[in-house]
Amino acid sequence: MTISSGKVLFYLLGFSFFVGPFFDFLSIYLEYVDAEFSRVTLITRAFFLALFFILLLLKWRISPGTCVWFLYFSPVMFSAVYFSLGSYGFIVFLENIVLIIKFLSFFLYLYILQAMDKRDFVSLKNFVYLSLFVYSLSIIIAASFDISFLRSYEGDRFGYKGFVYAQNEASALLLFGLLISAVDIVTTQSLRSRILFLCCFVAAVLLGTKTGLIIPFFVMALIFLYKTGFAKAAIYSLLSLLFFLAAGYALVSGTSFFEDAFLSSYSYFKYQFDNYAEGSIITLLLSGRDYKVVEIFREYVLGNPFYLFFGGYPMGQYSAEIDFVDLILLFGAPLAALYFLKLLSAFRACSGPLRVFYLISFCIVLFFSNTAGHFLYSALVLPYMAFYCVQGLNYAK
Repeated sequence: MTISSGKVLFYLLGFSFFVGPFFDFLSIYLEYVDAEFSRVTLITRAFFLALFFILLLLKWRISPGTCVWFLYFSPVMFSAVYFSLGSYGFIVFLENIVLIIKFLSFFLYLYILQAMDKRDFVSLKNFVYLSLFVYSLSIIIAASFDISFLRSYEGDRFGYKGFVYAQNEASALLLFGLLISAVDIVTTQSLRSRILFLCCFVAAVLLGTKTGLIIPFFVMALIFLYKTGFAKAAIYSLLSLLFFLAAGYALVSGTSFFEDAFLSSYSYFKYQFDNYAEGSIITLLLSGRDYKVVEIFREYVLGNPFYLFFGGYPMGQYSAEIDFVDLILLFGAPLAALYFLKLLSAFRACSGPLRVFYLISFCIVLFFSNTAGHFLYSALVLPYMAFYCVQGLNYAK
């Protein structure tokens, strides 16, 4: 790739990261004031994705040997077949196409970032850090001033999502904010990375989701594991957890804000556990997604087992919101397995000590994408996930 072509991608990506928080804020505000159309982020992200794709197609010619073309073609074809047979309507067909593009856009971003000049990639990190600072600070500020239209939930349940449209997307975004800063902490030990990690840590807790409460400790344990080894990492992780539990208890006992936040969340989860989850901790942790999986297989897959092999399942009608279940239903099991292997190869591409770091982080992503969902087909999150994967490659060079 020439320097000029790399510069084009650098400016496009930098600008998309830079304007992202603004358009997310605009979408949330327009929805809050009941505007006729609020999802302006759909337009901007679709524009940038289409532009990246066209530029690569016309200028740099993605090799068909990457398997990405086949991954695109097959689920689109089977969705078109089911649509032509009248299995579902045109809107559902379009929703399938959009989701297919979202799932696979990760590989497009990955290809762009891998082809970018290393100096441009380092400069791009400034835009990535800036956007992550804005997203995390928007959550902290929303909680500090109780900004109602930036709350995660309606009603009394505690949580603030800031400028992110959906709270599960915010969980995924903050996970990669933590991971991106964690890689810098264990390699360069920069002050900026420590500040970003702290902001994402606090924002994740204030998010109010189950995932948000857990992911900071997973990433902290990963940092300890990389720097000290397994035995010491286990001790440090336990001590850190005890410290934060003690700090949380002190805050809840000493301030009305945190006491109200704790009581509202506790009341919500207790009600859900006793009633909706029927005493099942798994159902509570999955927010009822296990019921959705059973319902999908009972109502859809048993009637058409071809969904499991060839994909084309109507996601617009009823989805599991568990990423790999949705992936199998949309792409079919064979292509979903290929997708999984290509995703794994992106996380294990770097060499040296960071390889273990990335493989464990892949397990973390895998766990939360199949519990919280909306990690692998979020137009907001996927550029950050691709950046994180290439970040390790640049340190390994």
